Amino acid sequence: MNSVSVLFSVLLFLVANISNKQSSSETVTFPMYSDEVQIVSSVLKNDSTKLVSTTDGDPLFFTRDVFTEACETGICYPIQLTLFWDYAGSFLGFSVPDNKPLTKAGHKEFSELDYFQLFTLLNHPDSKIAKYTKKDLVKVNREKHEVTDAESGATVNVANETLVRGAAFTCLTLWNIVNQHTENLVPENFGRTTPDSNSSENMDTKLSGLKNLSASELALLMKQLHQAKLLRKLKTQMQLVNQLDELSALHCLLISNYLNREKYLYPEAYAVLKANKNIADCFSAMIHF
Repeated sequence: MNSVSVLFSVLLFLVANISNKQSSSETVTFPMYSDEVQIVSSVLKNDSTKLVSTTDGDPLFFTRDVFTEACETGICYPIQLTLFWDYAGSFLGFSVPDNKPLTKAGHKEFSELDYFQLFTLLNHPDSKIAKYTKKDLVKVNREKHEVTDAESGATVNVANETLVRGAAFTCLTLWNIVNQHTENLVPENFGRTTPDSNSSENMDTKLSGLKNLSASELALLMKQLHQAKLLRKLKTQMQLVNQLDELSALHCLLISNYLNREKYLYPEAYAVLKANKNIADCFSAMIHF
C-alpha cells in the first residue's frame, strides 16, 4: 500500500470516528421530566449549575451535580447526588444515583423515610438549621448527654425540627448548598431574560388555566403567590390542587413544593396532594425505591 492509500485510510478512520461521536448523544433523564431536553451551562466561573430547557428553548429548571464531604473525619462516605431548583430559584428536588445511596451512622443506607425527611428539610428555606454549624449540632446533643457527630446514631433536634437520625451533618451540608446557592440561579447567568410574572393578566385567570403555563411561568407565579401570601388561603390551595390531574409531573411537583412550604396546608388540599400519582412517582424516581 502506497503512502497515498495509507493517508486516505487514516482519513476515512478519523471521519468515521468523528461521525460516530457526533451521532451518539448522551441521554439525560430526570425524575420529574422525561422528554428530550437541552442543557445550558452557567457562564459563571467555578459554577457547575446548568439550566435545563425544552428542545424549543423553554426553561424548565436548574440542575447541579454535587460531590462533597459531610464530615471532616474521613470516615463518612461522600455525598453524591444531583440537586434541582425551579426557574424561580426554589428547591425542586434531588436525584440519588442507584449505586451511590446516601448513608448515615455506621454506613447504613438511607431508608425511604429518611429520604422523605431530608426532602422535607431541604424544601424548608426558613428552617432554623440556618443558624447552626456542625459544632453547634454536636453541642446540642452533648447538652442532652448524648454523643453525636456524623458517625453517631443519635437524633438531632433543632428548634423542633428533627434531622435524619445519624445523618445530621449530611442534612446541614445539603441544606446549605440548596439555600445558599440561589443567588446564582438567575436567567442572566445563562444568557436569558426572566418572563414577566407581574403581567396585567387577572390572577384568577392564571390560576384557572395552569395547564397553559410553561414550567418557568408556573414557578414564577407560585413564587408571586407565596410572596403575596395568597398560598395561605384555602381557596387558592384548592384552585391549585384541583387541577393536578391535568398537569405534567413537573407542574405537580412545583405546586406540591410551594404548598408544603406554607405554615398551614389545609387537610383538603393535603389529601389531594397525597393522592396524586405524579408526585409519588417523582419522589420514587428521585431515590430509586
